[in-house]
Amino acid sequence: MKNIAFLILFFLSFSIIGCNQEELKRLQSELDDIGSELENCQYELEEANDKLSSIGEYSSEMESEINDLRSEIDDFSWEDWQSNVWDVESKLNDVEKVFEELKNEL
Repeated sequence: MKNIAFLILFFLSFSIIGCNQEELKRLQSELDDIGSELENCQYELEEANDKLSSIGEYSSEMESEINDLRSEIDDFSWEDWQSNVWDVESKLNDVEKVFEELKNEL
């Protein structure tokens, strides 16, 4: 009788260990999936940071070009308008170019 109880306990122990091994495998698989998702999130975060950095650079460039255009427009008060028109058109083209680059970045 003692031997039978020992055998039952022995088989129960192995079945519990087997269940725990399956649970450990399942948890490891979930942990691997979470690790992959974390790597994907880190990659997406790096891409977003790069894009934000580029947008900041384009915004600064846009501000500079707008200030240059404003300066050229102010020149109309003292400079002959016919000679200043080309400068204004050129600066406007520069602003439009930077704006297009900014739109493409978005």
